[in-house]
Amino acid sequence: MKDTLHALRLYASPVFFRENGSLVGAGFYIVLLALQTFSHLHDTKLWQHGHFHQPTTLATWWWLAQQMLFAGIANQYWRQVRSPLSSLYPRMLAAEYRAILIVLGFGIVAMLLPMLLVGAPALNVAALEAVSLPMTLGSDIAGPRVLRSRMRWLRLALIMLVFIMFMIPSMQDRILEAPWFVALGLIVLGATLAFIELQHSPVPVDTPTATADSKARQQKPARTIGHRPAAVLRVLSWQPPWTRRMPVPQSFDATAPLLSMLGIISLTVVFMLGATAFNAVSHRHWPQWHDALSGAQSVPRFICMISAMGLSSWLLSRRDWPFLFVLGPFGNRAVFTRRLYRAHAFRALQTVTITALLSTGIACASGMTPLSRLPAATAAIACAMLAAAYVPSLTVFATRAPRPGITQFLITITSTIGVQLAVAFFLETHHVPVWSWAIAAMIVPFCIAIDRLAPAALARTDWPIEPPAP
Repeated sequence: MKDTLHALRLYASPVFFRENGSLVGAGFYIVLLALQTFSHLHDTKLWQHGHFHQPTTLATWWWLAQQMLFAGIANQYWRQVRSPLSSLYPRMLAAEYRAILIVLGFGIVAMLLPMLLVGAPALNVAALEAVSLPMTLGSDIAGPRVLRSRMRWLRLALIMLVFIMFMIPSMQDRILEAPWFVALGLIVLGATLAFIELQHSPVPVDTPTATADSKARQQKPARTIGHRPAAVLRVLSWQPPWTRRMPVPQSFDATAPLLSMLGIISLTVVFMLGATAFNAVSHRHWPQWHDALSGAQSVPRFICMISAMGLSSWLLSRRDWPFLFVLGPFGNRAVFTRRLYRAHAFRALQTVTITALLSTGIACASGMTPLSRLPAATAAIACAMLAAAYVPSLTVFATRAPRPGITQFLITITSTIGVQLAVAFFLETHHVPVWSWAIAAMIVPFCIAIDRLAPAALARTDWPIEPPAP
């Protein structure tokens, strides 16, 4: 009990909030959720024909708030149990496991209250939380990359699919109107998956001889690539010469235009297939053409959001900066940071151009946006995504060392809210005011100013030297 209380005290101390960007996002979404909850406290239209239907904004903020809250709690847990010395303290591991179960219990109850206040059925809301819980507790998506377990790509793909599906309020309504035995089954399944995901068995410290023997046993013969696949891969991986003139961090590896275009098109196809299947399941019939057209209307927002979310992620990974700076032909830190922002600008313009053209093309093809608005809407969407690429760089102007949590918060807010609002505003509304086009145009000089001023500010900040990933 004493060990558990000590572990619980960490969740009420500054340690819990330090370098935990998910909690910053959770606080922001909880404020928005509270405002929406109070505005719908006496709304009698939420129950229709015996079924509860959430307001769109309330469903969105509630889903994002619980995702961020559970992820922030899990981040603290994995930071504690994945320490290199954790195998020497089995009592600490057991205490941390009990502590996170208690904290998650309080978090589940806290996120249950807003929905109960507006009249949602408690068991079905708990089932929705059980769907969300295992998605946010993964050991391979939280904490420093050096200490994470191997990425499970199938799990990550399933998480993205479920996350996007339940971002749609009507999909949440399907769970809220499900029978009690279905909701109970989802609760049992979600709790079981969460218990399994939180189990952690640290690898004991090996001797050098044992480590060498284990590495020798794990070595596999290298696979050879045929001539044709290798030639196709070289074509797809082609990069303009100016992007390979100087070494840059691994964060900028995805600067090949053809690979970038192929990735965005693949993402679009996956979203369209998922949205089509969701519409068919919602209406309880086989997929038809109008389901595809209806599903395509939500695709532009999601592909723009996902594309914008990765544009500034390089600011969070500074592990290889000191080594590249020392070993590369830069001379001083200012030259190196200018090179970083030059590569950032090229990748941002490339991704923004491809994504904006594709999203507006889908909007016009599905009848959501008139063809006459296509050029202006493409430019406006591109400006919104550029803002998402450069707003997180405001943290480099801080007098103190920029916190990764604040940078992650700005990345999340600008991509999940700013870009999606811009896409909905310029593509889904019938009349777009003139002043909105002017605001979109003002983003361009803002991004140019950040691109010119940020390298000098970044050169003055501290770059912590971290051990390279094994």
